[in-house]
Amino acid sequence: MTAVQAPESEPIEAPSIVVDADPAEVETDRARPEVDPDTYVGAVEVYLDAADWLTLADAPFKIHARKLAVSLDKQLAAKGEVQSALASTFAKVLGDLDKRRPGPPPAPKPDPLVDGVGPHGEASIFGLGMD
Repeated sequence: MTAVQAPESEPIEAPSIVVDADPAEVETDRARPEVDPDTYVGAVEVYLDAADWLTLADAPFKIHARKLAVSLDKQLAAKGEVQSALASTFAKVLGDLDKRRPGPPPAPKPDPLVDGVGPHGEASIFGLGMD
């Protein structure tokens, strides 16, 4: 079996990209232009900026919320109303994002044998006459 050698070539130079913009005007996640919170897109951006509990793993939900918001704004501008199925999906996605918010740990349920209190705060029958 004979080895095939590739012809020698000159190294390829990548074209340089010149950006003619003031760095303060370049849109980044940290410096975003003002958004109108009275639009779906603006409301989503305000929500996501405040949602400091979301991580990179939540990116699919964030993208989905943004895309739905764009569709809702377009529908609202064109028809003056939004499709209920799209609005429901939007609410579900935001609800899913909100479920990821860390909360306080759940309070332990009282044990009637230990605490002498029933599940609804009533006196336990297990503790009666046991003194």
